[in-house]
Amino acid sequence: MQHPSEEDEEMFFQSARVASFRQKWPYDNVHALHLADAGWFYSKVRNCLRCPFCGVDIEMGDVPPPNPLRQHVMSNVTCPFVLGREPRDVPIYVELRRNPSCMDSIVHNKKMSEASLRNETFQTWTFIPELPFERLVDAGFYFLSHTVDYVRCYICGVTVGNWLPNDEPVAVHRKVSPGCYFERYLPPGKRYREPDITTDMLIMSAVDSEPVEDEEGPKIFRKVIESGD
Repeated sequence: MQHPSEEDEEMFFQSARVASFRQKWPYDNVHALHLADAGWFYSKVRNCLRCPFCGVDIEMGDVPPPNPLRQHVMSNVTCPFVLGREPRDVPIYVELRRNPSCMDSIVHNKKMSEASLRNETFQTWTFIPELPFERLVDAGFYFLSHTVDYVRCYICGVTVGNWLPNDEPVAVHRKVSPGCYFERYLPPGKRYREPDITTDMLIMSAVDSEPVEDEEGPKIFRKVIESGD
């Protein structure tokens, strides 16, 4: 096993891998949490995706890997991380126990971590009376626009639109952004339960949809729509 570089050693922490994509990552439509979950970080030194555990690099083309974990397996099937045998990996949920401030480096919009501030963004919300905006706030979302029903997660930055009256925001959030840690901040009674979802949903990346911008610039954009549209 090759000796890890100083950059690699820093990336043993999942929070550091997520943060690496906030700096110079050229693709706004790829979820940083998903890439970090798959063992990747963005190497500023090498200008590529890199695994800190096995040292494999991926030169980025025009389109980022659609399945980061599969790409990792294809790049190095013997990597201890993809085999689940990497003791040096420190997942965010483990780091949170020792260092709650680690979330600061991965939160998309720290200002919106306060539920009261997310509530304020919905003052002009006029969509779907059957879906109270308080449920969207509880699911980690804040409102982006006065003309469309786009909301964004303050932690992972995922953007969701085209809401339906029977949607369960927490379940939708978990479906479109399974790597997000928003549920860790929900009261126990509001955490995810398997919902009765009657609408088939699919995720469209920013490649297919125009991204929404906020004061921090374009971020990850995903849109939830009914299948078949």
